[in-house]
Amino acid sequence: MPTQNLDDFFNVDSSASLIKDWKYFDDDFLPEVLHHREDKLEKIAKHLSTAFTQQTKLNPLILVGTPGTGKTACLKKIHEVVSRNASKMKKPIKVFYLRVGNMNSSTLYRYIANDIRTDGKFTPKGGQGGVYEKQRTIEKFLDLIGESATGGKFHYIIIFDEIDKMLMRERKNLSKSVAVNPLHYFQCIELKHSICSIVCALNDIRCISRLDSSTSSRFKAITITYPKYNADELKDIIQDRIDKALMPDSVSGGAVSFLSSRMADRSGDCRETLSILKQAIIDGQESNATMIEESHIREGEKKFKRITLLTQYNSLPLHYRLILKSVLQKWLDNKKREIESQYVYDYYKTLCTHLRQKEDPLESRTVWEYVNTLQQMGFINVRKRGLGRGLGVSNFLSVTPETLTIMGEIENEEE
Repeated sequence: MPTQNLDDFFNVDSSASLIKDWKYFDDDFLPEVLHHREDKLEKIAKHLSTAFTQQTKLNPLILVGTPGTGKTACLKKIHEVVSRNASKMKKPIKVFYLRVGNMNSSTLYRYIANDIRTDGKFTPKGGQGGVYEKQRTIEKFLDLIGESATGGKFHYIIIFDEIDKMLMRERKNLSKSVAVNPLHYFQCIELKHSICSIVCALNDIRCISRLDSSTSSRFKAITITYPKYNADELKDIIQDRIDKALMPDSVSGGAVSFLSSRMADRSGDCRETLSILKQAIIDGQESNATMIEESHIREGEKKFKRITLLTQYNSLPLHYRLILKSVLQKWLDNKKREIESQYVYDYYKTLCTHLRQKEDPLESRTVWEYVNTLQQMGFINVRKRGLGRGLGVSNFLSVTPETLTIMGEIENEEE
């Protein structure tokens, strides 16, 4: 077998590359101009500007919209602008941006406190976990805020991104004690030496209605709604990103129109749209294509869906996996026709009893919440259907084609 010359891999003609600067497709890239969200930015800036002229707590500001509608980009831009102007004008204002979707409430307080303290240490004593430890953590945190204020009141603006994920995850504790609820402490507690105002971004406004009464009664929020992007808006964003990141004439006009209209009809998710375009560019580059066409977009979408579902599946907790496997197995048993949710629950209970370390099955109501989450993640489809005259309706489940593919791959790897 002839020996390959490894130098050939490095003798690449840069003029043949489609890519001019890949940073514009990085997940953390923040554009200078947020197209079609200028009005939202102005509303947020006008609200927070009051902190520069008045030492008073601001009403909580809530940004609501489905994923990929520009909430996070707006919050990062506002964090940058407010911090810069507070420093320039020497105002006693400190802004925190926190993506709290994967945090618990104790971690949240420690994170902010570590940023405030110069030595980076924040270890409250006492407590063996649970609510008691959280209360100690919060007490220490509030003391720290009071100590950090010198002279007049210091104004802390706390930006919570994806706060609904944390609140939903800890909702059982929220009903027992406000100690785990950061919205209560940052918005409802009056501090002697400082002020806390909050800005929240969330996908589901319903989580606010589930707050404890002592918080919700004082939580008079201003809401800014983020609609899904339409086809023309997505097209503008895509074209702007292409102009900055790629060589001229690297993507056909038909591919841009196809991607923008397809994603507008499906989800209006800008983040997902750019991720699919990125995958199409990678595939086109690997195949030495001179221009990204509609066919590359189609293949990029399939590959992106597969990678996303596989990544999500690998991070799913045990009971989510058991429920998904139950839906898949009963759907296959029914010759790939929709199956009623009750049969899925019965099979799920059987799976729990057959594990080496037997797991207590979740209640049916909790399982149904997990099913809704799996639907939102794109693993399964759920449809209400009548059972016949006088018999009411029931939920019928099926598996998406992408789920069938990745589950087959997972089973082959496990074997």
